[in-house]
Amino acid sequence: MSALTCLDLLLRRLGALPAQLDAAFADFDVSLPRDAGRVLITGAGMSEGPARLMAALLAETGQPGAFVPMSEFVTDTPPRDGDTLVVFSQGLSPNARFPLIHLPAFRHAFLVTSVRPDPAAPAGDARRAAAEAERSGAHVLCVPPEDESGLLLRVVGPAVAALAGALLALPHARPQLASVPSLYAEALAAPAEPLFIGGRSAPIALVASGRYANACHGLAWKLLEGLLLPAPPVWDVLQVAHGPLQSFYEREQIVIALERKDAREGPLLESLAQTLVPSRHRLLRIPSRLPGALAWFEHDARLDALLLATLRARPIDLAAWPGRRADKFLYALAPAS
Repeated sequence: MSALTCLDLLLRRLGALPAQLDAAFADFDVSLPRDAGRVLITGAGMSEGPARLMAALLAETGQPGAFVPMSEFVTDTPPRDGDTLVVFSQGLSPNARFPLIHLPAFRHAFLVTSVRPDPAAPAGDARRAAAEAERSGAHVLCVPPEDESGLLLRVVGPAVAALAGALLALPHARPQLASVPSLYAEALAAPAEPLFIGGRSAPIALVASGRYANACHGLAWKLLEGLLLPAPPVWDVLQVAHGPLQSFYEREQIVIALERKDAREGPLLESLAQTLVPSRHRLLRIPSRLPGALAWFEHDARLDALLLATLRARPIDLAAWPGRRADKFLYALAPAS
């Protein structure tokens, strides 16, 4: 697949994203049980983004919960500090099956995936694994899309899974979340400039304030996979002066500020702007109208538009990514069943 063909496929998927989000919002009516207790949430790759966002949303409401890296489940002894397990895995990748081995250790378990359970599927098939998880007591929550293969970067599944995680954690936030599909449509329709400085690529960093930075992993990972960049750091706005500024001050740097309407970050970001040198630094402020960590959705939508503009200016073949077959030694470690 050529780079231009990849771009066309990505554009079609982004164009379909608002409808997919709308369908997921209309169909999703599950929330955490009242006796959920401490919630452990995990995911890998782009699915780590929705997992970390859900953990951040629970933290905002004071509900006990935490993101747990998937590698913590590669053991005979499951984590002992959780009552409910939530696993995000769009395609139920092999390594996402490690947490499912420990389902009996949890009072409740949820699997958020695009894979529909099928007990008749062949052994090792993701559909069979989903059916086995369901038989072991997990609530399998199937969300769109049915398939998003072909490109390294996935843009539909992570956004839909993030919406499902938000509804699972915060059912009372449905009125605010109802606007999410239209936010993505607006972002795609608005003009966006490539993430360049003077027509050239440059390192990118994200800046946030408060504990919202804990929710932003998926936003950085989108740029990593979509532009094949080193993982952009997520800096606290005050911490920029404590090391990051010195690391890039004499070279080009793009800084994307993830603003939230209720965080009163204006003065902090104005001070940040004064520390930068416009001739070699670019500060891009992305405001959101949604409160708290729900701002993630508007930030994700705007990053989709910026990513698309950048790929239009300099296409990348995301169907033939580096290391495509070399990753098998780390990607498929979990047992088939």
